[in-house]
Amino acid sequence: MAGIYCREPIERLAKYDYEWTDGWITPKFSQFRWKSASKKVITMQGDELKLQNGLGIMMNYIYYCDIDVQTEKIMGVRAEIGRLQCAYP
Repeated sequence: MAGIYCREPIERLAKYDYEWTDGWITPKFSQFRWKSASKKVITMQGDELKLQNGLGIMMNYIYYCDIDVQTEKIMGVRAEIGRLQCAYP
């Protein structure tokens, strides 16, 4: 669901250009966490995106998509420079 509904809102965060770096076996959203368990809102997150900065350099970004699991409504998206930490050493 997140890969379908969150993709366009995340792409709209790009001020210039963007590039998805996920592949056939790499999901766009590799992790999730509860944003609010009582309100049943989860945050899906991934790092398979590069956004272009004002100098034309493509930089790796972590992106987040908040979803109300009861209504399946997108509550918001955001992104920050970086890569996710590996869950396994």
